[in-house]
Amino acid sequence: MRAASRRSSTYWSRAQVVVAALVPTAFLLIGPMDLMTPSQRGAQIFQTLAFLAFFFAIFSAVRLTADCISSEKREGTLGFLFLTDLKPYDVVLGKLSATSLTALYGLLSLLPVLAIPVLMGGVTLGDLARLTLVLLNTLFFALSVALFVSTVSWHERKAVGMTMLLLFGFGAGLPMVGGLLASLNGPAELAPWFTQASPGYACGRIESAAYGAAPGAFWFSTAVTHALGWLFFVLSCRVLPRVWQDRPAAGQWLRWREWCRRMLMGDAESRRSFRKVLLDVNPIYWLASRERRMIWYPWILLVSVGAIIVFACVTMRVRSVEIWPLLFVSFLMNWFFKHWAINIACSAFSRDRDNGALELLLSTPLRIEDVLAGHRRALNRQFLAPITTMVVVELVLFVMAIIAIGDSARNNVDRADQGILSIAMLANIGIFIADYHAGKWVGWWSSVVAKSASSAVTSVYVRLMIVPWFAAGMMIILTYIFSDQMHEVVVGLFALAAWVATSLWADVVFARSARRKLLGELRVVAVERYSGGDAGMIWWRRLGRALGRRWSGAPRGSRPDATL
Repeated sequence: MRAASRRSSTYWSRAQVVVAALVPTAFLLIGPMDLMTPSQRGAQIFQTLAFLAFFFAIFSAVRLTADCISSEKREGTLGFLFLTDLKPYDVVLGKLSATSLTALYGLLSLLPVLAIPVLMGGVTLGDLARLTLVLLNTLFFALSVALFVSTVSWHERKAVGMTMLLLFGFGAGLPMVGGLLASLNGPAELAPWFTQASPGYACGRIESAAYGAAPGAFWFSTAVTHALGWLFFVLSCRVLPRVWQDRPAAGQWLRWREWCRRMLMGDAESRRSFRKVLLDVNPIYWLASRERRMIWYPWILLVSVGAIIVFACVTMRVRSVEIWPLLFVSFLMNWFFKHWAINIACSAFSRDRDNGALELLLSTPLRIEDVLAGHRRALNRQFLAPITTMVVVELVLFVMAIIAIGDSARNNVDRADQGILSIAMLANIGIFIADYHAGKWVGWWSSVVAKSASSAVTSVYVRLMIVPWFAAGMMIILTYIFSDQMHEVVVGLFALAAWVATSLWADVVFARSARRKLLGELRVVAVERYSGGDAGMIWWRRLGRALGRRWSGAPRGSRPDATL
């Protein structure tokens, strides 16, 4: 905690969280809600901020905690802690406290922003108190889950993936099981128990009306989430003394590990033929694709989600495709695949740099273009076909939704709104494709200069997603301030145009910049840490050297730092 309190990111993150919360708040205050009363507008702002804060608590826990103990195991420093008088719960509690400091500060800084709707009416202090309780409880639960996964894992990417899978299982899997049981005739009475055990259930019951209808369900969901957090915390304390050593496997465990290895990479003969084919194409392509069964994972996800959607449509007797549900599901699926691909791109050079293999790789006759081409082939091998299939299916469903709109005699939504949603659907698909291609280049460069793969993922998100959303929101807010009252259709079209323009601008600018830096400065950055510096600060040091030469009157081409 003392080390975490000295980091500047601990303090800057609070300001960043507040700014990120004030932008949607200002948009909803000034934006297209003229027909709403102040109390209705306050309730809408409160719901939006509650949704964003809930996901902030989950994803900040994953980013900060999923690799906190596994990184110690990889570096071999965890064992030194057990040479002292520290107990396992001391280590686990210390890691939990240190990693939760930034996220806790972020949530506390959000409270004044969350209190703004209380002043507008429509939201009570009880709603704010329940939301605060749910956010802190969710943060503790997510941190405990991430800590447990980090305890049993050795690799950062696998730890992050398993944490996300567990949180998705508790958050969305339990309500799905509850919905399945509710559709059956026999165990339908067990459905509310599964639904209420989800951490997201309490977040949906914080408002006075929903809480007053079933207060027991709210407290049951909160208690179950809190108990699960303590369960994972205790499991981390019990498991940590047994897994910190890299012991050779024996017996049944050795056979199990060998079976998993054959499932991932194939048997000896298939590995030999696979290696021969890929080495003839590109050696980096083979290195990044040795786990040949990884190409199954996106297909398994697509088939599973498709089966769930088909089952839900059959159960609810859905007769036609509507634009709004299609847009929502498409946005979630596109974001998930985009996040997945960015994570793999951000671990491309990060793992080699931490192991000291990046410098050895760059000392070979391979060109930087060949290295990047190998990683590009490996990423496209895993994601190109599933993403193409998903986009084609989305377009087919989109055409079906357009036909349903034209054939339907009654419309629950105005035709102008349907047109805006249709344009938003096409824009969502186009931005997804652009973000996928730009995320590769920005992720590769971020994996070289960032301290860890999780920091690289955050850097990509800031450049390709947060910056466009922030710029588009500011453009819309300024338009409302300096223009007359605008029609809702014009507002919707302008918002879409601003989002598309800023997203494409960010993709083009940051992708070109990352590509130029990778091709021209990868070798310099790779050896930067051996000169006593941090690769992420190379540009600031170069700026300082340039200013120093200017003030000292040194020649423009002189380089006093010979280590570069």
